[in-house]
Amino acid sequence: MPKISGSKEELASRFAHYSEHQNQFRKAIEAASGGCVKRHTFLPSGRCIYTVVGSNTDEFIDPEKSFCSCESYFYGVLSTKIKYCYHILSYKIADESGLI
Repeated sequence: MPKISGSKEELASRFAHYSEHQNQFRKAIEAASGGCVKRHTFLPSGRCIYTVVGSNTDEFIDPEKSFCSCESYFYGVLSTKIKYCYHILSYKIADESGLI
């Protein structure tokens, strides 16, 4: 996928379909454009894990299962109050933008 500019305005425009929850969306744009989504590749296996540098700590995410280790995931996503925590949303934006 071609890498797009990481400007906040361009990302917000391109990914407006994720803006259902404005607070998570705003934080996700900040994280994706700020390089807070990290891929960690282990050798020799080549296994990759992802973390998102959060406001208080780094959070582990599993994009295949749409899982995050943050409290917002457990209290918001699992209770269906929100669709995504901002960590998962920032991964989706960064991945689809070619920023990771």
